[in-house]
Amino acid sequence: MEALLIDDHELVGLGVAHLLSEIKQITSVVCVRSLAEARLHIERSRPLPALVILDIHLGEENGLDIIPFLRAFCRRARAKMPAVLVCSIVEDPFLIKNALEMGATGYVPKSSGSGELLRAVKAALLGNAYVPEEYGARMVEIVDAYDQLTKREKQALALLRRGNSNAQIAEAMGISRRTVENMLCSIYLKTGTSSRAALLDL
Repeated sequence: MEALLIDDHELVGLGVAHLLSEIKQITSVVCVRSLAEARLHIERSRPLPALVILDIHLGEENGLDIIPFLRAFCRRARAKMPAVLVCSIVEDPFLIKNALEMGATGYVPKSSGSGELLRAVKAALLGNAYVPEEYGARMVEIVDAYDQLTKREKQALALLRRGNSNAQIAEAMGISRRTVENMLCSIYLKTGTSSRAALLDL
């Protein structure tokens, strides 16, 4: 089976590809550095990769955007959805939870050792969710506040926690700045916070 690695850092890609060679089920690893390359490879692949490993930060792109593309493509092609494992320097529980809700099978930080990455890959290939224990505990703490948010509010919060301004959030979501401001007010109420700084500290 094939694994598709989406990461814009060549050395990281080579390192992960080398680790994946230790897993017998994986017979080939394709490395791409952008979402455009990833989409093109997916559209041309027969069969689809069994596993997709992606980073969140791909230059100015959000690696998570490949997940809805994959889901839509698999529906059209009547193909099985690949396991999706997020491997990123991002260690924000809100963003991790957002990735899992979008359809990621698991998450492992780039600060992890090779053993944890291999455990995460093996779990993903079995269809099992994988999040390191310390992040799972933190996600349990935030779940009540997070689950009160609408899908669009979660998207706005994820963008905010990546350092985007209101104008950038508006552009990314295709809405007005006024709508973003109203959305943030709703998020403040639901999470019991009153500022951007407080949302970043959650």
